[in-house]
Amino acid sequence: MVDYVKFCELLELEPSEYADQQYQYFQQLAEALTRFDAEALALMIDVGEGNG
Repeated sequence: MVDYVKFCELLELEPSEYADQQYQYFQQLAEALTRFDAEALALMIDVGEGNG
């Protein structure tokens, strides 16, 4: 998992309440994505990119 400092660097955010909230959303997203298997995720990404 990406740590908070690296997350802020990647998104060019200064540590703040907004960055904290965005990081929390990112953590929730990462947690939710672990509930799908890799093949299902790849299929959803392909379809979302118009390749499916």
